[in-house]
Formats: sequence, C-alpha cells, structure tokens
Amino acid sequence: MLVNNLKSALIATASASALFVGLGTSSAMAATFPFNLDPNSVPGSSGYTLPVTGTHFQGSSQGLIQQTSLTTQYEQGWVQLNLVKNGATELDRDVSGLCGACVTPNHYRAYILFDATADVSGFGLGASQGPLTDFNFAWFIDPDQNTILSSGSTNAAGGVAPTRTGITGDDVLLSVGTLSTGSAGFQTGTGAPIFSAVASYILCNGTVGQGEQGGIVKPGTVTVSGNVYTCGNFDGGLYFVSPDPFYAFDFNAATASSSGDIVSQNAGPPPNALLDGVTVTISFTAVPEPATLALFGFGLLGLGFSMRRRQHKA
Repeated sequence: MLVNNLKSALIATASASALFVGLGTSSAMAATFPFNLDPNSVPGSSGYTLPVTGTHFQGSSQGLIQQTSLTTQYEQGWVQLNLVKNGATELDRDVSGLCGACVTPNHYRAYILFDATADVSGFGLGASQGPLTDFNFAWFIDPDQNTILSSGSTNAAGGVAPTRTGITGDDVLLSVGTLSTGSAGFQTGTGAPIFSAVASYILCNGTVGQGEQGGIVKPGTVTVSGNVYTCGNFDGGLYFVSPDPFYAFDFNAATASSSGDIVSQNAGPPPNALLDGVTVTISFTAVPEPATLALFGFGLLGLGFSMRRRQHKA
C-alpha cells in the first residue's frame, strides 16, 4: 500500500500543468540582484574579459526519494549547472567560462550536491506542509571537467542515489550551506510540490576549513549524504567578486509537465522513486540582517509528499 500511494502521488503531481516552486513571501525576491564573477579565478582558466555580469544560474537535477519511515522522507542528488544568464540573455561559455556537461579547453564545470529530510507526520490530518528537519548542500567547481554526475536507480534495497564519480580530487569547493528553518508539502487543489528553506550560505574564503557568511568568518564544512566536505584553499570571493559581502541564495526549480520526470519506482523497502528532468534556476537575493541567510525553493522532495494525504484517506 505504501509504495502504491507513493507512486500514484508522484505521477499525479508530475502530471500537473506546470510545477513552479518558489518563495513568494520574500519581498527581496521581487528584485533582480546581479553579480559579477571572474572565470579567471578558476584553476586553469585565463583570458576572460571582465566584468562578467549575471543574474541567474540554470541547471538540471536528479534526485532519489526514499520513504524512510511513515513520518519521514529523504532525498539526495545533484544539480548540474549548465549556464549563466544575465536577465533573459544566456551568456556564452566563452564569456562565463561555465561549460555544462561539455569538455572544452579553458572552461570549467560546476555542480551542487544536496540532501534533505522532511517530517510528513501531519499530512492528511489537515496540514498541507510539514517542517524540514535537515537540508545541506555543497557547491563545487570542476576545473578539468572530468567529474561525472552519475544517474541513480531504484531497487528493492531502497535505491541508489545519484552521485558524482570520475576524477573528483581536483574539484574545488566554492560554498556550503545548512538548514535554518523550512517546510515542504503540496499546494492544496493542484498537488504541486512546495519546498522552501532558510539556510546558511558560506562562501569558502581561501583558508582551509573556513568560509564567510555575510563577511563573518564561519566554519566551512558540511555533511551531505554522509560525506563531509570542507573548504580548501580556493577563495570563493575571487570567483564571486561582487557584491562583497555576497548575496543570500534563492534556489528555484521548475518541473516539466510530464510523468516521465519520475523515471522509476520500487517497493523497497524503503519505497523509493527516482526523479529526473528537473530544471533548476539559481538567483540571489539581498542579504537579510543580522546574518546572511540563504533562501531555497526546491521541487524534488515535495513531489512525494502528497502521498501522506492520500495514505491517511485510504
């Protein structure tokens, strides 16, 4: 019964006309906050003309959802960053340096590893959202373009999460973040997923084990999917050259209106489903006081949440 409810909820949600997950309650979200980045700061890259001004990153994502208990769902996966945009204009890779999945000289790749956990115990009991209990991310730059973001899969043992393989030792950690507060769930009536979180955004500052959050030195380490990632000697402030201190973070996802985004499901245990084809847009917001906070909206974990409502009705 559990996996059937999970499967039907996932398919029904992904078949909605369009799924847009955001944080409309934040006044800062209404404005555009441009940034300047320097591709020449990436090891092995040179000759780029400055300033390189952008307003958004765009990428694609894959994640594995597991129903780890009757009250808990867990997701882990990656976001591959494909390009930088300045408003509606896509910056050529010879301008931004970012090369998506391609391999070309004097360019680089970038990606984000993440995991998240949510309490869904209240679903079906009058609630359409539940609190997040954990959320973590690590943003990497791959100078030599030799890291592979491998696909996950579902199986009777709970599935295999999407992860990174290939040569990862030369990758540099740009930033990390962890949850402050947040919630996930579904929109009443449409079943569209909701995922919002307030999290730290710590930009590695060039000192091993350290980063900066709103200009304040912080520990630069995070645990994602059981792996510990620590800032090295790469200075993220040389990549994001302005503003200084840097912005907060807005993580927004849109899912195509097709059940094909749920590429497989399995009864487990635990019940698990693999999501693919998710488009992610990353922009920045003004830094709230007194500390730098990162605002996230993500459309993966919430896809499975409406199953709690269905399960209680069953």
